Amino acid sequence: MNAFKRVTVFLIAFLIVIGFMFINNPPVKQTFTEAKAENNSSDLRGIWVASVFSLDFPVKTTIDSDELKLELDRIVNNASEMGFNAIFFQVRPACDALYNSAIFPTSKYLTGTQGVAPNDNFDPLSYITDKAHAKGIQLHAWINPYRVTASKDEENTLSSNNPVKLNEKLAIKHTDGKLYLNPALSEVRQLIVDGAVEIVKNYDVDGIHLDDYFYPAGGLADEEYFASQGSGYSNIDDWRRDNVTALIKELKTAIKSAKPNVQFGVSPAGIWANSSDMEGGSDTSGSQTYFRQYADTKKWVKEELVDYIAPQIYWERSLKSASFDVLTKWWSDTVKGTNVKLYIGLAAYKADETDDTSSAWYGINGINELNAQLDICSSLENINGYIAYRYKNALYNPQLYRLFEIKNMGSFGDTGAVENESSLVPTQTPVPTSTPTAAPTPSPVQSENNEEYRQFEDMKGYEWAESAVKSLVKSGVIKGVSDTEFMPSMKIKRADYTLMITRMFDGRAEFSENFADVTKDKYYYNEIGVARKLGFAQGMGENMFYPENSISRQDMAVMAYRILKEKGYITELSESAAFKDYDTVSDYAKDAILALNYLGVLNGDTNGNVRPRDMASRADTAVFINNIRTVLSGI
Repeated sequence: MNAFKRVTVFLIAFLIVIGFMFINNPPVKQTFTEAKAENNSSDLRGIWVASVFSLDFPVKTTIDSDELKLELDRIVNNASEMGFNAIFFQVRPACDALYNSAIFPTSKYLTGTQGVAPNDNFDPLSYITDKAHAKGIQLHAWINPYRVTASKDEENTLSSNNPVKLNEKLAIKHTDGKLYLNPALSEVRQLIVDGAVEIVKNYDVDGIHLDDYFYPAGGLADEEYFASQGSGYSNIDDWRRDNVTALIKELKTAIKSAKPNVQFGVSPAGIWANSSDMEGGSDTSGSQTYFRQYADTKKWVKEELVDYIAPQIYWERSLKSASFDVLTKWWSDTVKGTNVKLYIGLAAYKADETDDTSSAWYGINGINELNAQLDICSSLENINGYIAYRYKNALYNPQLYRLFEIKNMGSFGDTGAVENESSLVPTQTPVPTSTPTAAPTPSPVQSENNEEYRQFEDMKGYEWAESAVKSLVKSGVIKGVSDTEFMPSMKIKRADYTLMITRMFDGRAEFSENFADVTKDKYYYNEIGVARKLGFAQGMGENMFYPENSISRQDMAVMAYRILKEKGYITELSESAAFKDYDTVSDYAKDAILALNYLGVLNGDTNGNVRPRDMASRADTAVFINNIRTVLSGI
């Protein structure tokens, strides 16, 4: 049997079985938006998308409006896939704008040069607002109120139309060398208010959102302003707090006057004050916004100067100085009896970025910590949802991605245990106890002889995969989940892909050991054991495979590359990458991406991107498999 026939036989045997599993165990198709409507719930599940330093958007500065649109499309689509119903999009990171403003210059974090707009005067805020609303997602415009420069070297890069260039008296320099708008000046408050009102009047945003940066801690030489303005105050600290509170009051009044339905909220650091320093404070001993940033956040809640507050409780439950449990309870009690909604800010980034193996946030510990924190939030009164920091951490970490998928499916308050990495299973994916020994007879829509192929009704937006799906369906290689649905966006598990690719190439080997999280009762035990023995599957450290997690596009490519190379189908690589986003490919996957691109198996999307860290979907997998069939048929 030649290579192509062998591959085809195993593809048909495996993928028809997978189609059988989906048809006889229909997936839970209720989306987050549908679940929210059904439960008549207003609970918020938000994600912060940061533009400062281009952390989340854009990937790299550019004036290319098409590239910016593509990135924004992905942000909205991925947020929707993870079940978020609100995006907090940073539109003013530093006295600038990611929108068309008559007050602030275009941000350097967007195009690379402050004051230089994208091609066609493209407006990111307008675009993402429309895209988010089309998906049933709220869009909150996130602004940093006082920051002018984010580093001491940026002062010379400010554009001529920056407000502090037009009026240098608005700015004050910190001892760290950075420039800030001076919180003591009424002109500064008016500038910030005018900027917020400009957004509210010109854009259909759902909210104006301030982050946790108020007075910079220490080093601000504002004593001369206190000397001229501070009569009636016994100390400079109270005067500073009142300056910030005045801004909060003026912002809410102006926003509500411009458009009453727009929400105004603040996301301060998690501790208002420690009980040892302030009566009514929390049982903590950490940094306090009341003293450090001069932000009297408790007062803002009690006097209802904000519509919502989203404290950043970025600590683990076990941390005595700032316990998550203690602080969520304190904030729940604080908003009680007010009309202020409480959203908890969660440190998703810690579960992705922490390298300390002893940390409560390292690896699966961080996933479990976040899962437990979400359960705490859902169990307490007066908590209306959460906001996770930040988008790319969730997107590029398969475990985080899966966690949010699970937690965001029902109404807020539905808990689901995620005790270890192998329980991170999507609610829509059936897990069989054993693999059926025979596939059912294909229905007419899957028949190779069916000349009147009927397009699946849910392929809109996935036209790039339709030819591959059509080819595989007509040849009996793959099925839809029903006669009319293919579910192209459904993610593929690492276990299922490994099982498929191992059988596809007739992988065989005797093995005595498997990964620690692949147990004998699992339907994929043998195939993953074989793949481990042959070196196709190499795990993710500490002998773990995370079989139930989604698989990224680059990991899918790596596994296929190892097999194709071992079988002799790959002998050389491309000399250079043909993908615009090749620099985002992880080092371990670069050879695989180059080789499969050279072989013709892996191609970019219509915009020339390979999207290496996106989780592979059924549509991705169909295209990938069809390309392998096509290429090997010519070998």
